[in-house]
Amino acid sequence: MPKLGIWEILIIVAIVVLIFGPGRIGMLRNAIVKTFKGFQKSVRGDDEE
Repeated sequence: MPKLGIWEILIIVAIVVLIFGPGRIGMLRNAIVKTFKGFQKSVRGDDEE
């Protein structure tokens, strides 16, 4: 597997932002965060909100 340097990562991020747009990436990020928090709560057993 090729190693990715900082410039390659920045180019990939720029292409993703151009394709999806910043608003859609923000919605995707929020969905991932909510999913991760829900997973953490289920692992800990915290069902209270």
